[in-house]
Formats: sequence, C-alpha cells, structure tokens
Amino acid sequence: MPAMIHVGALLAGGQGRRLGRGDKGLVRVGDRPMIARAHDCLMPQVDRIVINANGDPGRFQFLNSPVVPDSFADEGGAGPLAGIHAVLAWSTREAGPTALVTTVPVDAPFLPANLVTRLAESRHSTGAAISVAGSGGRQHPVVACWPVSVLADLEQALADGIRKIDAFTSNFRVAVVEWDITSVDPFFNVNTAEDLRKADLFVSNSPTMTD
Repeated sequence: MPAMIHVGALLAGGQGRRLGRGDKGLVRVGDRPMIARAHDCLMPQVDRIVINANGDPGRFQFLNSPVVPDSFADEGGAGPLAGIHAVLAWSTREAGPTALVTTVPVDAPFLPANLVTRLAESRHSTGAAISVAGSGGRQHPVVACWPVSVLADLEQALADGIRKIDAFTSNFRVAVVEWDITSVDPFFNVNTAEDLRKADLFVSNSPTMTD
C-alpha cells in the first residue's frame, strides 16, 4: 500500500475588501504577510504545500510553492468550495489517490502547530470522512482535513450549484476537533481593520506562537 501523503493547502481567494486592501493573503500581521504565517505553520506538518489563488501566481513566488487557480467560477465567484476543489484535484494528480489535504484560509495568522496531526487522527479514530476544526463552540469549515476521494462528489456538487461548505459536507460523516482558546483563538480571522489591529497587538505582545 502506498504511503499516505499529507498536503497542506492555503486558500488565498479572499480579496480583503472589508480591510480596504487588495490581496488579503499579502496583508501583513506584524512584519509578515498572513499567507507567509500560515505557510510557515503548515510547512513542518505536511509533505507538500499548494496554494489556491486566481490571478497572477507570481505574487506568491516568494513562498516557493505551486499555485493553482479555481476551475469552477461563476459571476459571484464559487467561493471556498471552488478552492477546495482545485487543491483536491491538484493533490490527486501530484500526491496520489490516498492523499489527505488539510485546507486553511490565509487570513488566519495564529494556526496551531498540531493542526494537521489532530485533524488526521480524529478522522481516522472516528471513521469520519472529513474532520473540521472547532474553537469556542464554533466550527471552522474551511479549516478541515479532506480525503481526495471526495473530489468527484465535490465536482458534482459544484456543477449542481452548491456553494456552501456545510451544504456539501452534510452528505458525509464529519468529525469536529475542538481547540482551546488561551491567549488567542487559534482560528482567529482577520476580516476587518479592527481585526487587523487586534492581530498586530497580539503579535507585538506574544511574538512566539504556541499550540
């Protein structure tokens, strides 16, 4: 049996309109772009990293990871499900039919260092098809571990007009893995200027991230 390859996938489709910025992943928290923080967190946890982004892939060249665009799009944009589809398709080609893909948004600068391990272990121990991160009683459906075997079902769902992650995952057994919130929610999202201010303040007070 071939070894299972773990792929980390950065979903970089957000445009940062509420932040008043262009490319959300390139917005800096502290002195580093948010996508670099997420990339560096995933790097020691996975075998491969892929970035999902549309437009010029050269803007992420400094990360030395492949960039794949959405293949599903509509007038309003197909949202994160299209990004998940793109990274699952890439992982099927590049990492094989048994690969597991952990997806994260690039606007979460404080991801835990045990993210991939805990999501993969929970999926295995519970027999779930997909595992999703949770904190503070909330689920974070973009932060999830996916087997590439769901690709065909996802492709059909997108063709049928499904755009919400929860609407797709409701067809599968899903395990929720809860993380404690200590000094900061590990899945804190930077969506607004106030969120960015809070993230900068946390980094300046706690430069070393922990689990």
